[in-house]
Amino acid sequence: MARFPTISAEERTPTTDFIEQGIRQTFAKVHSQVEWKDASGTILGPYAALPYVCVLFPMIFPTAYGYKGSCDVKQLHGRFGEAMVHPRFAMTRQERFTFRERELAILAVQAEYDTPYVLYAHSEIALTAGLSREQIQQAVDGMVPDGLDEQEAMVYSLALKLAKLRRPMQDDVYDEAVGVLGRDRVTGLVYLVSLYIHAVTFHPRKKAFLLRAGISLLRSE
Repeated sequence: MARFPTISAEERTPTTDFIEQGIRQTFAKVHSQVEWKDASGTILGPYAALPYVCVLFPMIFPTAYGYKGSCDVKQLHGRFGEAMVHPRFAMTRQERFTFRERELAILAVQAEYDTPYVLYAHSEIALTAGLSREQIQQAVDGMVPDGLDEQEAMVYSLALKLAKLRRPMQDDVYDEAVGVLGRDRVTGLVYLVSLYIHAVTFHPRKKAFLLRAGISLLRSE
């Protein structure tokens, strides 16, 4: 059974409808080649957890948006969904990064976390961004891809270090990154990498998950 199964018609709210509409529009506009639902209609990948935020967020921020009382999603009227979705999309589409740089950062996270659906989706998206299959393979294998410019190479290298990091960043790493990218891009990259680490946390790693969706893996074993 999926970790985040489709919410039944009886349990759906304006929040869940709002979130699913946003996911649908996102894929329709820029990633139409990527499958985001399986044959049963279950949402695939990291976005599968988003319809559940209206259940999770009241337990974390019980007084936010004027919400008080038990965890009843019918009281939320879409406000938690909107609060979660808009910042998420804003962080993934920061104008301070090019399309290629963003995908390189995501592939760096994939090199450390090895999540099948993210590998599938962002391998396809990275091709659209102008990366070759050879460059994508190098990135998911934890190597700086050939043919990158200085900025792209630093985005990938720093994202990979961030994905592996288990303690505060060392000064020499920070100073080198700021020297190439600037303070604002380094800060933005920290948020981008953190977001994708959060996104893959609940995701299953079994190949069968992709096979059920009719998806093939790029990564070699």
